[in-house]
Amino acid sequence: MDIKTIKERQERRKERSESAEACELVRLFTAHYPAMGDLLIHIPNGVSGGAVKGRIKAREGVRAGVPDYFLAIPVQGTTGLWIELKKKTGGRLSKQQQKYVELLRTQGYKVEVCQGAEAAMRVINEYLSGYSKNLFFNLSS
Repeated sequence: MDIKTIKERQERRKERSESAEACELVRLFTAHYPAMGDLLIHIPNGVSGGAVKGRIKAREGVRAGVPDYFLAIPVQGTTGLWIELKKKTGGRLSKQQQKYVELLRTQGYKVEVCQGAEAAMRVINEYLSGYSKNLFFNLSS
């Protein structure tokens, strides 16, 4: 193994996994918007446990490709924000994920694919900048 390959592997190990990015997103969101913490909802659509469990989950409504997070706050004509969270580098959309991005957009949702927690927070901050503070509760609570 050459030096370049070793350095590349070391850099990849330093990157946060998609799961670590997800935990960081929830931490950042809850810290910035404590009153809205319960409105950022994770959609656990990965199924483990074999084919039988997968078929049961599909009958229950689990769908491969649904974005990872839903922010259940309507803002300026959109009905909510869906976020597909990827790790900072190397994450790509599957065909099922591409399908859901387009499908949800046709239904009036804002849908964004974000590379890392910080990128997702930028999208959320921009989205919530159009939020009417006269609704439900105040952002600064």
